[in-house]
Amino acid sequence: MSYEEILGQLKQGKGLAKEVEELIRLDVHRSFQALHVIKPASLVSVLRCCAVEIKDVEYCQGMNFLAGFFLLLAGEEAQAFNMMQRTMRRYKMIGLFTQDVPLLRKCFYLLDRLIHAHYPEVSHCFRKEGISSNYFSSTWFMTVFTNSLQYIKDGDTIPPLLLAIWDAFIADGWKAIFKAALFIIGALEDKLVDARFDVIMLTLGELPRGTFMSDPGNAARFRESYPKLKITNRLLGGLVGEYVSIYNQLDEPVESGLGQTAGSARKMSQGLH
Repeated sequence: MSYEEILGQLKQGKGLAKEVEELIRLDVHRSFQALHVIKPASLVSVLRCCAVEIKDVEYCQGMNFLAGFFLLLAGEEAQAFNMMQRTMRRYKMIGLFTQDVPLLRKCFYLLDRLIHAHYPEVSHCFRKEGISSNYFSSTWFMTVFTNSLQYIKDGDTIPPLLLAIWDAFIADGWKAIFKAALFIIGALEDKLVDARFDVIMLTLGELPRGTFMSDPGNAARFRESYPKLKITNRLLGGLVGEYVSIYNQLDEPVESGLGQTAGSARKMSQGLH
C-alpha cells in the first residue's frame, strides 16, 4: 500500500495495536530533542505506517533513528517512508528487530571474529575484560549509526562520518558496516589496548555524542581506508558458516534463530552480502 493509503487506514483506527502506538509515541518523545527540524508528528506518522507495512516487526526501538535519518534526507514523510521500508527489505534488516534478533546475533559473532583477525591486541584486551561486541555495537547495527543524530541540534550538519558510512552501506550492504566498525576500532586502538572495562565502555559509548562522527577528517580517513579493509563476501560467508556450525553443535534451531529458510552457509550469508 502507498503511504497515503496506510495513513487513511490508520485514521479509521485500523492496523496497529494500542501497545505499538504507545511505544512509538514514547520513543519519538525522547528522540531528537535538540533537532527540531525533525517534527515529532511526522516521525510518528512515518513509524506508524512502517509498522503497518513491515508486519514481521511492527516497531522496535532503533527504528526511530532510522526514520529520523530518512526524514532529514527526504524532507517529507511519504519519501522517508518509502526509503525506510525499502532499505529494511533490501538489506534484510528485519532480522535485527524480530524476536531473538537473529541477524543482530549473527553480526555480533562476525564482528568479534573480525576484530580478532584485524586487531588481535584489542581482541585480547576485550577477552581479558570480559567484553564482546554485543556490549557496544548493537546500535551500530540496529541503527546503522544513525543514533548519533540524537546528539546534534538545529543548524548542525549531518555528521560527515555518518554520511560516508551510509554511502558505503548503500553500495556494498553489510560488508560496509563491518568495515566501518573496524575503522572505528582501529582509530581508537591506542585507547582500547590495555584499558580496563570501564574505560573501554566509556570510549566506545561516547562515540555517538562526541566529536568522532562529526569530524570531517574521520570521514575522509574512512573513505581512504575503505578499500584497504579486506572484508570479502567469501570471508563473511565462511564466518557465517562457523556461526551456523556452532549453533548446530549446541542443538539450537539455527534456521528459526537466524530468520532464514535455507540451511546452507552460502544462503545464510545473504543478508550480509
